[in-house]
Amino acid sequence: MEYLIDNEKHKIIYIEYQDELPHSIVTVFFVNTAKKPYWRPEYWYFFANNGDKNDLKAYNSGSGGDDKKIQAPQYIDGYLGARYWMADGIEFEGNPKNIKRIKTPKLLKGYKNSRNPFKVSEITHSCEYCDRCGHYSTEICEEHMYDDDEGNLRYRDDDTYE
Repeated sequence: MEYLIDNEKHKIIYIEYQDELPHSIVTVFFVNTAKKPYWRPEYWYFFANNGDKNDLKAYNSGSGGDDKKIQAPQYIDGYLGARYWMADGIEFEGNPKNIKRIKTPKLLKGYKNSRNPFKVSEITHSCEYCDRCGHYSTEICEEHMYDDDEGNLRYRDDDTYE
């Protein structure tokens, strides 16, 4: 599965789902301008903006590492909502825990009926978490947070740092 991101063709090599929604994605793109051209992995975090499952966002959380090995996911005992799809030729570093492999990427019904998570989400350059709301957003939660005089982000209810 491929997708164009910032005019670079990315191949999706791993999709991890939590509760039926894309959660963690690994893509690779070819760096042909390097002295020794190579495939560079990029790591994406998907989230329901402000808890709205119809407003999926994709956040690039970093890049680099081995394009053939992915850190094995580890879920707590009892959690049953984790699934993953992995492209041929990719393997885990370590052993996955409490997650099941699926043969094909999930059809994201209600999200333009696509298997490609990037086609049903919007790429964002910010990702903020509010401990009081319990969800991620593209902006800080002004209902529960504020910037103090030194520019530190604090929670309104107990004045603690984020």
